[in-house]
Amino acid sequence: MPRRSSPIRPFVAASLLCLAPSVPAFEAVDTLAPSSSGRFLAYGGEPMPLSEYWVQAGAMVDSNILRRTEGSPTETVGRVGVGGRKDTYIYGRQMLRLEGRLDGYLYNRFDDLSNVGYGASGEWHWALGGDLSGVLGISRRRYQRDLAQLQRATRDMITETRYLANAAYAIGPSLRVRGALDRVDFDTSASDLELRTTGGLLGVDYVTPLGNYVGLEYRRANGDAPISERIDPLGVFVDNSFEEQTVALRTGYIGAFLRLTGDIGRTRRTYSDLPGRDFEGTTWRVRADWLVTAKTVLGFETYRRPASIIDIATSHVVARGVAFGPGWAPTAKLNFSARIMRERQEFSGDPGTALAPDVFPLRLEIIRNVRLGAYWEYTRQIHWQFAIDHGSRESNVLDRDFDYNAFIANVRYLFW
Repeated sequence: MPRRSSPIRPFVAASLLCLAPSVPAFEAVDTLAPSSSGRFLAYGGEPMPLSEYWVQAGAMVDSNILRRTEGSPTETVGRVGVGGRKDTYIYGRQMLRLEGRLDGYLYNRFDDLSNVGYGASGEWHWALGGDLSGVLGISRRRYQRDLAQLQRATRDMITETRYLANAAYAIGPSLRVRGALDRVDFDTSASDLELRTTGGLLGVDYVTPLGNYVGLEYRRANGDAPISERIDPLGVFVDNSFEEQTVALRTGYIGAFLRLTGDIGRTRRTYSDLPGRDFEGTTWRVRADWLVTAKTVLGFETYRRPASIIDIATSHVVARGVAFGPGWAPTAKLNFSARIMRERQEFSGDPGTALAPDVFPLRLEIIRNVRLGAYWEYTRQIHWQFAIDHGSRESNVLDRDFDYNAFIANVRYLFW
């Protein structure tokens, strides 16, 4: 069976990023990719091997690890990990993909935060004839709750379990219909936060001979929060269960010098309790890469969406953001990148605000981040990643403001 083409040969972390149990600032190196990732025209991607494994070690120095207004002691965090992926063709186009990673984090000053995270997934990529195909999958990961939300040295591990089933059917050369079902369960180890979300989608796309597409999609999700949220000092318990519906226009385009994916639509989210915090509005996500030269690319992203972020609560936050990032690959072994991001978070789903706006005014926060990164493929097996990360938050809530600087280095050894 021939190997499938892929824009990324050696960078297993790209395929495993959704499984990454990462300390947030380590994402600055985990999201870096080699020059051969397919992003730069000068260096074409190589076929992805059927199996790939790696070990890694890294360190981070963070000036304000607890993300406090008055600052926290400079912290050094070490990381060691192993991971891999294996694709097995069972029969014809039927393929089983197994992925996994295990990461240990060791904190120098705040030893109570030291933890072990993991991510694992299994997917059955199936096909019937040349027109019908899909994926059945399950994944689980365990990671530390975001310290920017906790602002204290408390180990609170989140376990996230996902189930997925999707299918696409080609009707002739230019029409495709799609459907999917999924379920996501969140549980925390040290706080009363649980969320179960079940959703599905139906879509129809017009597809060109080059693979570009435009289509219409309907998404529906139901969220169940088994543990009601307690609103102090009111002493009231509120159910955060919700129903969400979205109708969106989506498109994808790959040209000689432009790569674009995006969707724009209308989303409505309603709660079983306190309908005053319901959301209805225009939502979108657009990503574009402009390939200025064979070795230079300019990336752009913008989005607006309501999201239940388990690191914060089971109610939703409306996040609106924009990001820009240039990339330059002077050689096939070395590339540099930057990313500037600004996100506005509106906590309109907070039940406290709906119950008592005089006591709990609407929380508004602005997140800013600047990252500089370098990826050096020293040899085929040894890959280095370096990043400088600067971030800040402005909030209308007392003691939520912060800023930090972090330097991260990581080395990965790959083998097949």
